[in-house]
Amino acid sequence: QVDPEYYRPADIRCLFAIAGSPVGRHGVRWPARDLAMCSFLAVLGLRASELINANLDWLTQERLLEVDEAANWMLQVRGKGRRIRRLPLSPELLDVNDRWQSVRRERFGHTAPDDPLFVTHEGSRFNYQRLRYWLRRLNQDAALRNRSIHALRHTAGIQLAYEGTPIHLIQKMLGHASVATTGIYTELADQELANVINYS
Repeated sequence: QVDPEYYRPADIRCLFAIAGSPVGRHGVRWPARDLAMCSFLAVLGLRASELINANLDWLTQERLLEVDEAANWMLQVRGKGRRIRRLPLSPELLDVNDRWQSVRRERFGHTAPDDPLFVTHEGSRFNYQRLRYWLRRLNQDAALRNRSIHALRHTAGIQLAYEGTPIHLIQKMLGHASVATTGIYTELADQELANVINYS
């Protein structure tokens, strides 16, 4: 099995910095949106199709425990096989999304619940080709080698494993049918840890 392609920590920091920076010559870029999209892909581990299909009404407030005083924001992802998985949003993810939605409303006005979560400069839903082109431009601007959208999903899986998240929770978060698929992330995280020890 070929190891999946992913962004190493220095690369992902660079990609995030470029995503949120002022736009240069590329019309495909939009900093508030780009930072939010990178975050949803590389932190939540969304598939390209899930990001494309995500609507505003996928974001919901739910009380995770009866003892919680406040509801938590969740992203209800409709993934492969129409299975739904609920992903909690951190304050940082909420913040980048709030900034993006504010900028979007300034440009396009009121949004409806079934509107796409992320849109192009024309206000339309992304397709895979446009999403792929967007990431290629980001990689070029960040002086990184070209990687696929799925590399951001792999980055999320490896980061979760590196932080010690139990494998069954990574499986649930990424929506893998088999825990064997998730196991590759724990192996790669172990390799990354070994590299850190060897170079320190």
